Amino acid sequence: MAKARFEWDAKKDQDNQEKHGISFAKAQFAFADSRRVLAADLSHSPSEKRYYCFGLVDGGILTDREMAEAAVRDRAHAKDNPHAQIAGDFTVDAILADPYLVNPLRKHDCAPISDGASAMILAAGDRVSELCDRPAWIRGIEHICEPMDLGVRDLGRSRSTEIAAEKAGVGSDKMDVAELSAPFTHQEILVERALGLGSATTVNPSGGALAGNPMMAVGLSRIGECAMRIWNGSADRAVAHATSGPCIQQNLVCVLEGN
Repeated sequence: MAKARFEWDAKKDQDNQEKHGISFAKAQFAFADSRRVLAADLSHSPSEKRYYCFGLVDGGILTDREMAEAAVRDRAHAKDNPHAQIAGDFTVDAILADPYLVNPLRKHDCAPISDGASAMILAAGDRVSELCDRPAWIRGIEHICEPMDLGVRDLGRSRSTEIAAEKAGVGSDKMDVAELSAPFTHQEILVERALGLGSATTVNPSGGALAGNPMMAVGLSRIGECAMRIWNGSADRAVAHATSGPCIQQNLVCVLEGN
């Protein structure tokens, strides 16, 4: 930072504060983060080179320890899942001692490479009693997309999940179980926050995507995991989450309830 000098347009600075809640004066400190990541802005005009800088400013949004705690929780829950690829009892300190794969992500922060498929049977209300004693009713479902361009999004939150959760009715009553398809620990935390989940909700009792991540099927699997817990009576109300696109760009939220 001592050798760097930044200049910016005052009007653009004001626009950025109104749109994203951060000034250029604060944003410049992302370049001083020793763990910053620079990436080319491929969506911009080829006649001018532009780059994204991802760095920590003002204390950050979450910590390595919080990410490790999410991994430890999911791996412990996955012990009861016969289909889980990664399961067991781990400690936060032990996995934080592992080397980085790509700073700031360690192996435990990333979902495994998985093969798998999911299928679901939907039945109308007048037929469901013939198929199941305790059906899982879809009470709300919503799918919201954000722009693909990372530069116009706040990557410190999942706004599309927040909107989908509100429209699907997540907060209208207590939530027993949540199954999240986020394939990285930091994304899982952001989605959990966006859904507004509290300590009374069991998150990823199956282990979630961090225990097994069948590409293009992991979201439907989350709905299935929630439905099974309603069928067996261990949950009365559950929320399933699915995601796709760069940096959890688009998110689907599905609320299921028992009788």
